[in-house]
Amino acid sequence: MQKNAKNAFCIFYINQDIVVVDTYLSSCETIPTTSANSVDVTVQIDQPLQDIELRSISNTDVSEDIQELKVKIDQMLKMVTELLERSRKKGRSNDWPAEIMWNGKNLLDIPASSWNKYLTALMDVLFTKDEMKTGVVILPGEITKSTRPRLSEEKCELLKKCAIAKARPSNDKIEETWKNAKLIANHKCIDSNKKN
Repeated sequence: MQKNAKNAFCIFYINQDIVVVDTYLSSCETIPTTSANSVDVTVQIDQPLQDIELRSISNTDVSEDIQELKVKIDQMLKMVTELLERSRKKGRSNDWPAEIMWNGKNLLDIPASSWNKYLTALMDVLFTKDEMKTGVVILPGEITKSTRPRLSEEKCELLKKCAIAKARPSNDKIEETWKNAKLIANHKCIDSNKKN
């Protein structure tokens, strides 16, 4: 919430400075000069702000104001760019691990043609058939209607980490991804019970 407020605050001031520069530049394409030896400066409105070179202008206050605004806008643009990049990275993904090791095996290397098949293959690696026949995948603090005993908390945590790392959801979809992974895993447990 605070980051959104900071972004809005920066964007507000950038927009305010841009309006000031744009208003000034559009009000007079040619900056008037009063000295006989000074040069008229014509600014093309479609020219990028960072490409504008300020030449000698008799009105040094105007020149200094424009230069100061240019510096402020450049600083704010850098700040907003950094904030947006951080925001994109957070929204897109976390720093997903390349490996999650268990018993000397990288669990993320389990071959599968889809995420669902990966989860069922992962269940076969993490749990024995007997564990799956009787247990349920649930972590402490999560609610279940099942009367089956919980499977190993450590292995369920590994299942969660692997499921999320493989899916690489955005931050707002992580819990939904885990919920879907639990459904698939618990179906695997129920199916293991039906086979015998």
